[in-house]
Amino acid sequence: MLALFIPWFLLLELFVVIVLLIRKKWKASIILFVVMLALNWWYKCIPFRLYGLNNTNDSCRLKILCFNIDGSCGDIIEKAKSIKELINKLSPNIVFIAEFNEQFPKPLHSALKDNFAYTTYPGQLFFHYFYSNYPLFNSRRLKDSDGKDVGVYACSTVIQGDTIDLYGCHFASNNYNMLYERHSIEDIKGQEGIFAYIKNIQTSGNRRKIEAETIVHDMSQSSHHAIVLGDMNDVGGSDVIRALEAAGLTDAWQEGGFGYGATIHYPLPYRIDHILYNEGLVLKSVKVIDTSDISDHNAVVAVFDFRN
Repeated sequence: MLALFIPWFLLLELFVVIVLLIRKKWKASIILFVVMLALNWWYKCIPFRLYGLNNTNDSCRLKILCFNIDGSCGDIIEKAKSIKELINKLSPNIVFIAEFNEQFPKPLHSALKDNFAYTTYPGQLFFHYFYSNYPLFNSRRLKDSDGKDVGVYACSTVIQGDTIDLYGCHFASNNYNMLYERHSIEDIKGQEGIFAYIKNIQTSGNRRKIEAETIVHDMSQSSHHAIVLGDMNDVGGSDVIRALEAAGLTDAWQEGGFGYGATIHYPLPYRIDHILYNEGLVLKSVKVIDTSDISDHNAVVAVFDFRN
């Protein structure tokens, strides 16, 4: 939970550093700036890069997009058109869509199927689906060690002889309790509400860590390339992302992104949609795409090649 406060603490530190510099407090400003850099490094808030990777060419064999479309809100038919336009513009090979609308899945599917020959839709993946130019197989929803479903929707594909295990994520949200009842900031009433919300953040965080550990366990059963992507409802430097990185995955934004890279902006801007990959893949570029006209989440797109 501490990782949620780090961006704002760093922003406050930067303000103090500027004030100290104006007052010519050189030693104090340098010390505080070094502390700021150390915290940023440890919590992986903003990459230490002057520019983002942008090396795409004809030899790159995989362009992948993850996008939480917030399908339960708004005009899904109009959204379907906008999503199709976005995909046509970006031309990904594989897309993971989270939060398909429960009542109107067909208009969206109809818009997407023109771009992709393969999909895990409709299946039993609970409104979170892959669309692909490459064949998909072994699609399933993962279960934790207690046999309970987790927010991870897996499948595999083969690209020019290389097998990739794909893990699409929609981890537990801080805005819902374990009964899927809404429990967000705007619902807070009084002191009891604040404590209840903080407790729910802790409970959801524990659940997200279990979901990450479930991916790690599934990955350990395979020697394939792996990509983990989607709405993880947690930030870089959190226990959840660290658990995935400890299993040999690399955060694409930390490796090749530039700037803060927020993927949501309400109630505060955070990067909670991620793409991570293992050592068999080479990152060529990664971008956060502004899709605020479609969803409260931004899309994330990454381009990969394979190691020789």
